[in-house]
Amino acid sequence: MRTLSPEARHERRVQVIRLRKAGMTLDAIAAQTGPSRTGVFNICARYASGGAKALRDKAGGRKVGEQRRLTAAQEAQIRRLICDKTPDQLKMPYALWTRGAVAELVEHRSPAGAHDGAVPVALGLYPAKADPARSTPTS
Repeated sequence: MRTLSPEARHERRVQVIRLRKAGMTLDAIAAQTGPSRTGVFNICARYASGGAKALRDKAGGRKVGEQRRLTAAQEAQIRRLICDKTPDQLKMPYALWTRGAVAELVEHRSPAGAHDGAVPVALGLYPAKADPARSTPTS
């Protein structure tokens, strides 16, 4: 069911409930609609506990900006430093910005515990993709 759109998943769940109310067994419903017997049981349990509202998908994931370790101002300052300066201009032992260099910059310029592995992406910085035309064969 994960490959279906949210509307299609909801319609499938409504169909399961309609068939169950018509007296079909869980196995027969599973064979006719696609989900496993356990999936049909779970849909019926959701309906029993929450009614028709429970058949809708809930919003997934976390909200934008939730659980960030750096404030917006700190992110902007670090992003500005990365864009305007090279690591050696900031007295760091790197020539170019790498993931490690960014992590070290964040560690030194922000409160303790602010660094996690995804800092460059959280700052809107993504690694450059290798150009296949420039790569040399290793034969």
